[in-house]
Amino acid sequence: MFKHAWTHRRCVVPADGWYEWMATVQGKVPWYHHRMDGGTCWLGAIWESWSSPSGDHVESFALLTVEANEDVREVHHRMPLLLEHDTIGAFLRGEDVREPPAPMLIDRYVVGREVNAVVNDGKHLIEAVPTLW
Repeated sequence: MFKHAWTHRRCVVPADGWYEWMATVQGKVPWYHHRMDGGTCWLGAIWESWSSPSGDHVESFALLTVEANEDVREVHHRMPLLLEHDTIGAFLRGEDVREPPAPMLIDRYVVGREVNAVVNDGKHLIEAVPTLW
């Protein structure tokens, strides 16, 4: 389904971090993941254009994931394809750089469940909250 986009339409999405949800005895809990050095997370993605018969046009993208590294694995078994400056060009040229990053790159902490509603916005969504365990 995504073979043509994987081959011809790659892109890189800059982000401060990302959320992953962890199942706990208190229910699902969101964790915010970010680079320990405070740098930008360059996330590998593919994009697609689509036009309906009625003329509606949609541009979309999908983040690519890889097996989680040691920094993320406790929370979730997958993580975004995190590119480094020296792998961005190779990725965009079509090379296969789907390796999890080295450990000790990503930090994480629990955030509030408000991240689950698109109507919420603001820096408070990446502020740490106390955990119950």
